[in-house]
Amino acid sequence: MQVMSHHLEKDKTMIIILAISITLQFFAAIYALTLIKITGKVRSWLSISIAMMLMTFRRGFFLYEILGGHPFTDLDWAIESIALLTSLLLVIGIIWIAPLFTSMQVTNLNLKRSNRVLKVLSECNQIIIYTTDETTMMCEICRVIVETGGYRVAWVGMAMPDAEKTVRPVAQYGSSNGYLEQVKITWDESATGQGPTGTAIRTGEVKITHETDTDPHFTPWRVEALERNFRTSISFPIKVNNRVIGALNILSERDVFDKEEVDFISELTNNMAFSIQALHTRQQKEQGDHELFESQQRLNEVIRRSPFGMIEWSKTYKIEAWNPAAEQIFGYSEKEALGKDIGLLIEDATRGSVKTILDEVYLDKGGYFSTNENICKDGKKIICEWHNYPLFSKEGEVFSVASLIEEVTERIQAEQMREYQLKRLSALRNIDTSILGSLDLAMTLKTIIEECIENLNLDAAIIYQYDPLLNRLDYKSSMGFQANGWQYLDDKPGEMLSGEVVLKRKMLRIPDLSEVEKDNYQFSLIKAEHFISYIGIPLIAKGRINGVLEVYQRSPLAEHNGWYDFLNTLAGQAAIAIDNVEQFEELQQLNRDLSQAYEKTLEGWSRTLELRDNETEGHSVRVASIALQLAKKVGVVQEKLVHIYRGALLHDIGKIGIPDSILHKAGSLTDQEWKLMKRHPKIAYDLLSPIQYLAPALNIPYCHHEKWDGSGYPNGLKGEHIPIEARIFAVIDVWDALRSDRPYRKAWDEEKTKNYIKEQSGSHFDPRIVQSFFALLDEIPNNIKEA
Repeated sequence: MQVMSHHLEKDKTMIIILAISITLQFFAAIYALTLIKITGKVRSWLSISIAMMLMTFRRGFFLYEILGGHPFTDLDWAIESIALLTSLLLVIGIIWIAPLFTSMQVTNLNLKRSNRVLKVLSECNQIIIYTTDETTMMCEICRVIVETGGYRVAWVGMAMPDAEKTVRPVAQYGSSNGYLEQVKITWDESATGQGPTGTAIRTGEVKITHETDTDPHFTPWRVEALERNFRTSISFPIKVNNRVIGALNILSERDVFDKEEVDFISELTNNMAFSIQALHTRQQKEQGDHELFESQQRLNEVIRRSPFGMIEWSKTYKIEAWNPAAEQIFGYSEKEALGKDIGLLIEDATRGSVKTILDEVYLDKGGYFSTNENICKDGKKIICEWHNYPLFSKEGEVFSVASLIEEVTERIQAEQMREYQLKRLSALRNIDTSILGSLDLAMTLKTIIEECIENLNLDAAIIYQYDPLLNRLDYKSSMGFQANGWQYLDDKPGEMLSGEVVLKRKMLRIPDLSEVEKDNYQFSLIKAEHFISYIGIPLIAKGRINGVLEVYQRSPLAEHNGWYDFLNTLAGQAAIAIDNVEQFEELQQLNRDLSQAYEKTLEGWSRTLELRDNETEGHSVRVASIALQLAKKVGVVQEKLVHIYRGALLHDIGKIGIPDSILHKAGSLTDQEWKLMKRHPKIAYDLLSPIQYLAPALNIPYCHHEKWDGSGYPNGLKGEHIPIEARIFAVIDVWDALRSDRPYRKAWDEEKTKNYIKEQSGSHFDPRIVQSFFALLDEIPNNIKEA
């Protein structure tokens, strides 16, 4: 025991060295295991760790034996020192090599990431290069991001311009389990627009949601995302032409989006945006090329099928293009026309003006429209409307002029004919107005002559009226003659040209007056006027010839469509005008004769009544005359005066129904006789009212016994209810009766009669009428007395 203690004390230092060596070996074995994780080399480092662990167990067992007092060998200082140094170097080596392996691991990870990035970018670039469809490209890029990039889900959403600003998924790839179909994403300021996708679109910046279960902005989609284990979401804005059109979105189960990863996906997104822009540009170009081709085809077809002629002119006025319509218009084929000068289509006289128009078009200064007379291949002259347009190069310079041509010969002629017809209708309207609005035959015939010369382009015209009683033609109106003798050519039928027209009762047309020259005064005037042609038309209305219209021309007559018809129409209007005036004059004369017969008849009736009633001779005519003057004095309208006169003449016509025993009774009448006497106004009404001619004159015979105060008869009318004609006549009738001798009394003097009428003013008579009557006596007393 003492020997062992002594031995331990002796080898105490060596035991410490052995323990340290064992500890270092054990640490080295354990640290070697960590290198498996760092390097990934399991077999190598596991073998080293086991070997070192076995050495540790062996030396540990040896130390145990020593400490237990059972050493099986003596400790060698040199060996243990070397073992300690070796263990120390081994630990130092392992500790030194670990960072190197860690660095190698990081390098390998970076290398793997670089390879992954390069692979993803390479595959995406291939997709971008060879894909021609935008949607297909985005779907394939999403596939590469998931399969090659190692992410869970990738999808592309486009910012829609609708009212809700929704984000519409257009491409997706990965295990989303219907996630995009169940969520609503927008890019507005609402809750559904605050997530990474909406924010990226709205701001144009990358937006990362590192933790979907805690980020408050991810609340609208949290449940659906966590059900699918989407822990991280990142969105990259897609910018095309500096405008965000959508976003590339990636969903992952873990947060792997460090700066390098974000930069890599940002580059990928930019490439995709560039590709979208390139596709848009290419599609636009292809669309533009397609539309240009179709437009060119349509233009060529339009030009070929156009009903308008199309000619393209060079700066030297040469024809460079010629369509089928131009061939139909002018008769030249395309081969015949190309390269020809503008003189092919126009006369030399107008070539300069047409070239001036084309020059103005080349300078873009107008001249775009013109109407020209053109020449066809067969020499026919036509009228064409030209629409001229400059053709511009890409540089904006005029390199050619195109003309669209439409032949308008028939249309121009139709328009001219329409203008002629409108003028002629206007002329006929003027003539009709003159015929209907005036009975001045001279003015009407003058209007016909003016319209005849203006609308038929004549040099001179004259109208004669035929008098069948004297069998002669009387001058009425003329225009365009230079000599003064035409108005004196009143002649009998057969002596002059107009007389020949009357005898034959049909139009006389002489294209050349020199062939029928006669030795008379008319032909001397024709020769002096240098007239060449002549037309004479009989003016016939209702089968009766009323006169002759003659027209003269100093050149051959330019007769066009409708010329003769209009001349005949004017002649008919002249015949109607003359016939209307003649008939009106005849009618006026008949009316005058009839009116005179009526008035004489009425005066005869009044004298007959005076004789039967023992009235003073001329009483009816006197009171009628005075009543007219008083009616004018109080302002009765002119139209009523004749009826007042007739009513005054017949004021006592009703007495024709009163027995002579009553009319001629010398004494006072009995009540029964007065009753019969008062019936004479009603008898007058019954007698005259059926006669339309005398109905307007009834007021005096029917109402002249009515009184202002209503005490008169037959109807007891009062005040202004009594017709004014009756109120006027009542004063005149009493005045004349009192101023005339009667069998039962002598005539009153003027003063007594005036006093009586003054007394009856307001009771029997209208005070205003009485006042006017006295004023009339003061103005013309002699006329009143004589009447």
